[in-house]
Amino acid sequence: MAQRVKRPTTPRGLRAKLAWRWLGRLLLTLLALACAALALGAFASLNAGAPLWLRTLSLPESLLGAYLPFAPFERALAESLLAALLVYWAAEWPRPVA
Repeated sequence: MAQRVKRPTTPRGLRAKLAWRWLGRLLLTLLALACAALALGAFASLNAGAPLWLRTLSLPESLLGAYLPFAPFERALAESLLAALLVYWAAEWPRPVA
């Protein structure tokens, strides 16, 4: 007769922590993707020869960028750096506890 392997049980608090951890990671990933799309649209608005699908990304970026006191290139650079930082945070935060 085969022995039954007992699966370790996890306390309810640990499950909640893991759920919040994955929810935070998902939120950071979605923010990084949105910021990367805005940065791509900002760089597309600088080039008049950009394809139409790429220039459609520049419309929301120009609407949001109207409130910022930066030049378009500086805004695009800042948005791409922010997207890179969000990707880093999504990959590294929160670290699993050993």
